[in-house]
Amino acid sequence: MSACLALLLSNLAWADYPQVDTSLGNDAQGLEGAPLGVGAGFVLGVPTGLSASWRPGDAFAVQASLAWHGQEKRVSTSMDLIINFYEIESDDVEEGRFVAYAGPGFVVRWGWVRNVQLSDWGVDKPMLGFRIPAGVVYLPEDKRVDVFLEVAPTLYVVPSNDLDLAAVLGARVYFGGLDIHL
Repeated sequence: MSACLALLLSNLAWADYPQVDTSLGNDAQGLEGAPLGVGAGFVLGVPTGLSASWRPGDAFAVQASLAWHGQEKRVSTSMDLIINFYEIESDDVEEGRFVAYAGPGFVVRWGWVRNVQLSDWGVDKPMLGFRIPAGVVYLPEDKRVDVFLEVAPTLYVVPSNDLDLAAVLGARVYFGGLDIHL
């Protein structure tokens, strides 16, 4: 009897919580809001290359890049946790929104890939650094894209301490699977 009472009370308590929509984009309206899920695209600037993002919700995203740092002739790889912290109000933009973001990340620049030397700078070891990317992303309504402008001050700690600044303009297309949007 006590087990039945506990089950009944737990079901009543669960009813007070908001229910999650499990239709996963099967509504007749189509896409609404900014895209969620996995995105792939490009970045132009220093460095220039490919960009990927995973946006599971409105609060944060994880992004990564594989790019070419032309000034130093190095392959640059980075991964960041992006935290959306401020929505920028704009009367000029009716569809979509601008969101400011920042977060921690790391970067590795490779002077050698396999046995091929990429760098003329004579660095035979990879450079490892910590960075804080900050930027603004435009999230259009009802479209599977984002466009962003980002700067990332970086402190390299391996093989020696060095400061650097990366700046990119990028865009990504969100694809695959479910029509989930913010």
